[in-house]
Amino acid sequence: MKKGIGKVRRFLLIFFSAILIATTFLTAYIFIEDSTMIVDYGKTKQRHFLPFFERDGVAYEDSELFDKLFEDSVDDIVRMAVIKNQMETDGAYDPKKVVDITAFANRNNVAYDETVSAQYYLDDLINWGNRGIDYKEVSASTMPFEVDTDTVTIAISRYKTVEGKDLLSCASNYQEYQMLVSDLTEATKALFSNYQEYVMYNDRYGVGKSNMLYCIQMYNDGKPVRFTNMEVISIKHTVDEITGLFKKQVKYLYFNPDKMTMVSNTDINAITMQSIINNYSYSFSDNSRIWIGFDNMYSADDGFAQGKRYYDNKTAGSDGIMMLVVVWISFFAYLSLFIYLIIKEGRPAKIETDEESDRIILKKIDHMPIEFLVVLAFGIVVMDLIVAYYVARYAEKNLFSGVIVYVAIVAGAFILNYTFMPMVLCFVRKVKAKCLWENSCIKWLIEQIRKYTIEAYDNGHALIRTWIPYILFLLCNLIFIILAPIGLIVAVVFDILVGIYLYRNNKERQEIVKSINIISESDIKHQMDTKGMHGDNLELAKAVNNIGDGIRKAVETSMKDEKMKADLITNVSHDIKTPLTSIINYVDLIKRENIQDEKIQGYIDILDQKSQRLKQLTDDLVEASKISSGNIVLNFEKINIVELINQSIGEYEDKFADHGLKCRFTPPQNNIFISVDAKSMFRIIENLYNNIYKYALQGTRVYIDIEQFGVEGAQRVQLSVKNISENQLNMSAQDLVERFKQGDESRKSEGSGLGLSIAKSLTEAMNGQFDIFLDGDLFKVILTFPCVQ
Repeated sequence: MKKGIGKVRRFLLIFFSAILIATTFLTAYIFIEDSTMIVDYGKTKQRHFLPFFERDGVAYEDSELFDKLFEDSVDDIVRMAVIKNQMETDGAYDPKKVVDITAFANRNNVAYDETVSAQYYLDDLINWGNRGIDYKEVSASTMPFEVDTDTVTIAISRYKTVEGKDLLSCASNYQEYQMLVSDLTEATKALFSNYQEYVMYNDRYGVGKSNMLYCIQMYNDGKPVRFTNMEVISIKHTVDEITGLFKKQVKYLYFNPDKMTMVSNTDINAITMQSIINNYSYSFSDNSRIWIGFDNMYSADDGFAQGKRYYDNKTAGSDGIMMLVVVWISFFAYLSLFIYLIIKEGRPAKIETDEESDRIILKKIDHMPIEFLVVLAFGIVVMDLIVAYYVARYAEKNLFSGVIVYVAIVAGAFILNYTFMPMVLCFVRKVKAKCLWENSCIKWLIEQIRKYTIEAYDNGHALIRTWIPYILFLLCNLIFIILAPIGLIVAVVFDILVGIYLYRNNKERQEIVKSINIISESDIKHQMDTKGMHGDNLELAKAVNNIGDGIRKAVETSMKDEKMKADLITNVSHDIKTPLTSIINYVDLIKRENIQDEKIQGYIDILDQKSQRLKQLTDDLVEASKISSGNIVLNFEKINIVELINQSIGEYEDKFADHGLKCRFTPPQNNIFISVDAKSMFRIIENLYNNIYKYALQGTRVYIDIEQFGVEGAQRVQLSVKNISENQLNMSAQDLVERFKQGDESRKSEGSGLGLSIAKSLTEAMNGQFDIFLDGDLFKVILTFPCVQ
């Protein structure tokens, strides 16, 4: 049976858990304080952690603490040298040092634009960076160059250039001026920040102020300069002499960036040094050198001297291990006790039947809204953390004694445990009783908002559904902000709920768009699930479903009409072909008779021409119907298009000659193959030639060209046919490929108006492209097909 714990036992367990958590916090604080060193640099402080297991038998200069301080100092010294190179001349700060703002702003960019620049004195730029750049708006007419707007914004020239000019006078156009302003902004900000670091580094690493010794050789305007805090070193010393001086120190390094060579007895390697100076590649040119050493005489009271005193005076490593053991044991004991209380919480202490073991006993506090408990617990924790922060802050400034800090930690742990744990146990009881959201303010608020929002959304006008919720949202947030800090928490929860609602609304819209795309991709039977939708989304979803039904019905009707049309054309053509064949045969028999009357012979010729034209029209109608209905069967094979064009020209050469047309075809040197249906391809060319025969101006030339283009593996062939039209073309290229359209609007020719339409449809059915171009009377057709190997 699941048995709980009594009141006295519960109180003792919570009290004991408070002792455990207080022990954990207090021991952890003592361990951290014992393992932390604060290095005081005057204006700045740095905190360093000292590994407790290194304190026995390891010299300070070989410790991790020293290595960390040394590496940080190396990074500082390299940056200090770069800044000194910007600020000093002959080893002293030079306020009149000339700075090119474009070169300085683009110092990390090797390929910057040098077409425009301006030079200022160093001190002016630093002061300018301190005060900031001010701007004003002036009329475009006052500008020394043309601008596109009536007014422009310019920087107020607080200082003049070295030549005594304003920044505006250094540019020849507005674009150059904007570049100069950008460079000036970057240069002033960077130089002012660097100057602050320059003062700090001089105070930290100046002569006699640090146990870190350094010498940095750099080049400024092509001249070697050395920055050092060792008075014995001058520009006259050789590299070997300086290296010998630094090798006398207990720790030293010499780095040659040119050859990536390193001479050192520290843990810093050449790769680390190179990564440090890579940030300042603009300063470290060829023949740059770096020497850094450490003087273990501790003549200066710097961070290293503080670290040594701290290192030598701290407790042994065994104490640190013992404190860690206490921390972990007390923490896990607290955690085990906490889990035990969670398991037993809410169960009756005395159980007489099995049914009672499943019963959860709730307290009066459990009937309060869960939000109140959460806010109360959160507020107590925040207050406890604030008190802990200020106690630690005053303790660091030595305003509190150690005993007061310890008492504050123990008291804070007790308060935290006696406030936070009951709240957690209350939460546990509500979860076990499955009444976590009972009497919840958020639950009630969500239900009311959902109820009235759905009603307003489903029945309201667009104005009500849009602006009124938006105004209410703003007002709620404003009220919550006024009620800060608790109101801020409620505002966050409220905004999250609004975000969830907007997310669901947008998700529904996304589903609607997805359904529209599905229907647009020919799945006209698709239907949306409208369950759970409201307002506009519901109406849109219903409309989409209705659109799908409408499109499906329209498609079915269109397909039925198209089938009826195709069947009608096929049946009518078949019915016409039977008597037409008889007419053609009888006309042919009459032509074989020896008829002497020329008038009757003329009638027979007209009858023969018209019957043949009717036969061609019937064949074109049947073929166009097959192509449009998709009933055409294509047998793809590889054919030589060059050979096909030569053959077709030979067959039509006599026919072209009857109209005085001369065909000009320059075949390519190599054979070109395409995959098409040979019969359909010849029909396309035949239709184009017939079109030329009927409509081309007599006595002109017909040009046929074949061109292969594209990359290997994706080549295409282009067949172009050009001629001059006999009649003026008063229609577009698109109109010419429509059925029953002729370039001769008077229909004096014998064409059916289907030739180009059939040619285009067959071309596209064989994966080709059919294009017509008109330029005055010039008629040009281009066929494009993919090549095959």
